[in-house]
Formats: sequence, C-alpha cells, structure tokens
Amino acid sequence: MGNQSKEARGQLLDFANRNILSEILVEINLIQSESDYPEYRVFGAIQGYKPELANKSHILKFREEISGELFISIDGMPDMTQTRFKVLLQDPSWSNLDWFQSL
Repeated sequence: MGNQSKEARGQLLDFANRNILSEILVEINLIQSESDYPEYRVFGAIQGYKPELANKSHILKFREEISGELFISIDGMPDMTQTRFKVLLQDPSWSNLDWFQSL
C-alpha cells in the first residue's frame, strides 16, 4: 500500500465539555513506511480567523464512532477568511488504519 490522502469534514469540539467549537475540513495524508504503525500528516482548515483555537487540545469528531483527541497549532499566516492548522493526533484510537479507511 502506498501513500494515500483523504479530505473529510468534521467537528472540532471543546476538550473539557465537548461543545462544538467549529466545523473543520481535515486533510489526512497516510505515509506508509517500514514501521508497523501508520504515520499521518494532518492539516485542518476552519473558516474565519480563529487563532484562539490554536495551541490547545480538542476533540475531532467525524462521526460518533470516529473521534478522538488532537492538538492543533497554526500553520502559516492566518487570514480573515480561513485559519489553517497543523494537527497532531493524540488519541490511541488514531493509531490504526480502520478509521482512516472508513472515511
């Protein structure tokens, strides 16, 4: 299996109370390597200028059965129309291929 990329829309939730903070468009790049574990490079885009969401842990929810913790930081210079984030998947649920393949 080679490298694969997918885009999916999800919800960014507050880590503490699970309230919806924003809709997010997520670009996931699966990097296949010699390792037994998949490596993901993930970016997210939120409409509008949202620097207050950066440098925090949140919950990313694609569907009820596909959600987990992540950490986001701003990627590049945000503008007033869109904020782009680097995404670090932190939850153990992100460590397998099942969720990625079901998107």
